[in-house]
Amino acid sequence: MDDRFAELMTRIHHYANDGAMVLVKIDGQRVLAGNPAIYTVVVSGGKLAKHDFYHRDGVDLVELVQGALDYYQSAPQRSPS
Repeated sequence: MDDRFAELMTRIHHYANDGAMVLVKIDGQRVLAGNPAIYTVVVSGGKLAKHDFYHRDGVDLVELVQGALDYYQSAPQRSPS
């Protein structure tokens, strides 16, 4: 990981303050099973619609977090329910 990760963490905190939930999972069981995609990133809540969320598995944590945060940023602001 590099300096990009520090920038992403700042964005995660900003979106969390907006009500978003950001989950990062590192799954060692996948390694044991021969699956290199050990990272999972999920974003929901905040300005995302009630049943809208981002969920991806992969091998590059920075890329996954970047994709999740870009997805969240591009979502329209939802109306209050």
